Amino acid sequence: MKIKKFFTFIISGILALSLISCSSKYDSTTVRQYSDNITKNILNSMADLNYEGFSEKLDNTMKELTPDNASFLNLVMPIQNAVGTYEKNSLEFVDAEVQKGTINVLYKAKFTNEDEPVRISISFKEDDPDHKVCGLLFNSPKIEELSKENK
Repeated sequence: MKIKKFFTFIISGILALSLISCSSKYDSTTVRQYSDNITKNILNSMADLNYEGFSEKLDNTMKELTPDNASFLNLVMPIQNAVGTYEKNSLEFVDAEVQKGTINVLYKAKFTNEDEPVRISISFKEDDPDHKVCGLLFNSPKIEELSKENK
């Protein structure tokens, strides 16, 4: 079950990244007013294994994937086993694009067990004034390797 959720998470993220390649640029100043803090909170909550902090800004669909602490740990632990934990204050903005009403914000960050920066894609619905997270993806060489091993 843990592996299945992990791969569902990874596959949905790959789909999000492929959509980004067919999208248009978005005003990063506007989206970063909320996305930077939300992304940092999610990364810090994952590092601290804090389900409440992690799930605080997730939309209902994302909350269905991680409805409780046990499912949160099933999602987070494979990521931490692959790349370690987020190194606080290492988050760097890369780009923001919009595709079919979804704003995809790309970041990179350092994790303790990954030599290369981990790429993070976080998505928000353009018309959501509450800025709930509707997509989240992590990618790095070690995560890609893990994904290939578990196919």
